[in-house]
Amino acid sequence: AVVSTQSTGQRKQSKVPTAWDKKARRNIVFGGYNFDDIQESHMCSKLYHTKRKVLSLKNYHDEARAMRDIEKFLAHPVVLFKVHHTLWEDIVEEMICKLCSEKPELNLNVNSAMNSIISNEADYVLPECIQGITETPHGPVTEQSFIVVIGTTDAVNENQVVMALLEQPFNFGKMAEEIRFICIVLCPHKTKQTKSAIQVARTYATLLADDRLRHNLLNTHSPEEFAHEFELECTRIHKEHERREKIATMSVKSKADDKRNQWVPGKDMLNDFKNRIKYYPSDYTKDVRDCISIQKIISTTLFLYFSLLLPGISMGVLDAKYTGGRIDSKSVIIAQALSGILWGLFGGQPLVVIMTTIPIVIYIKI
Repeated sequence: AVVSTQSTGQRKQSKVPTAWDKKARRNIVFGGYNFDDIQESHMCSKLYHTKRKVLSLKNYHDEARAMRDIEKFLAHPVVLFKVHHTLWEDIVEEMICKLCSEKPELNLNVNSAMNSIISNEADYVLPECIQGITETPHGPVTEQSFIVVIGTTDAVNENQVVMALLEQPFNFGKMAEEIRFICIVLCPHKTKQTKSAIQVARTYATLLADDRLRHNLLNTHSPEEFAHEFELECTRIHKEHERREKIATMSVKSKADDKRNQWVPGKDMLNDFKNRIKYYPSDYTKDVRDCISIQKIISTTLFLYFSLLLPGISMGVLDAKYTGGRIDSKSVIIAQALSGILWGLFGGQPLVVIMTTIPIVIYIKI
């Protein structure tokens, strides 16, 4: 997990009186109590509000925006390598200057960017940042090797990211005493929720939360190798995403096969009808193109009409003889016509000829 922290850092030394002036002390009598021996006291000069919020790791497979942010950074990576300073202000300032030199088209004001990262009013180094935490039997432990700093400013029109690898662990204050990796994320104030500063910072914090990646980055010898390790990690994420999609597809296909193999009365007929329904209009219209085609349709219809009518009458006479008049020629012709119409509409093949045959007459006789 990663933890979003506001007001993480060291507080600068401030000159606060350590005790009241002895000359200013006086006897206080209130409610019958005498406070002659009141002890020396300290008074805070300011109050500072801190807030911690636990965030989940970024899911690159479900949140496509995260991968686009990483690919955008890799297209033009801004990386500081083996930075060595004794003051945190110098580290942050060098990273901002590096961003300005690598992307001069931004016309970024260094002071404005610094003010968005550092809270001068409260004298704290990093008012808002994200670090990793690890659950242990003794409680959560903060990962102190990396930190992602968040800054929001109108000096930029889109999200900007700069990374730095420190030469030696640097103390940024409580729970950030051995920082080696710093990532600064600058975002405009007005942006979509998926592009907000906290979401972009969460993307890079999830990457740096992987100790394997941090180990590989520590073994790099140049900014190019540093960026290349991120490219390899991005490739690994893509392959993992493809593997998960393949497994999901196979699972869906397996469920579909199981469902397909399950026997349901009339299922195949219904599937045939669904597959054939889109061709039904063309079965009756595609051959009606000109006078010749219409002539052929009419001649074929008349031929089949008389070809089927006579066998129907003869079979009907036999059926009437064997059934005592309950099934006669009229019934046979009507049944034959209705069967042909229903088959042509719902059978999926309108050219099949439906007619009464001798086997049907024998069946009726028996």
